[in-house]
Amino acid sequence: MKFEVKRSEWYRGLWENNSALFVKRQDRTSGQMDRKRCCLGFFANACGLSDRQIVNCHELSDVSEVSTKGATDDWNSLPIGLLGDIMETNDNGNTSDEQREKKLTKLFKKAGHEIVFVD
Repeated sequence: MKFEVKRSEWYRGLWENNSALFVKRQDRTSGQMDRKRCCLGFFANACGLSDRQIVNCHELSDVSEVSTKGATDDWNSLPIGLLGDIMETNDNGNTSDEQREKKLTKLFKKAGHEIVFVD
């Protein structure tokens, strides 16, 4: 499956304690609602899950089975070990975006998926 990650909405480099598939928070400076997804949040959306289904879930296993009804078969296609590598790469605060994108591209490719970074 091919899916896109919008850099302007990408939640990354904030270590695992702060990461989530989808977060919706008010920006303290602008007062605007900040809506961000980690790479797995974009993957979940591409598999047919809505932001409401994944909000504040820290990893794929946090999404209830009831919530995943209607999701594509790709939803369960990422092996556990690969998931850990993907989360670590997305959340690592010591990695540049260029390095992160290259590594995530390789990791998703291992599971037969194509991740494309846009804007």
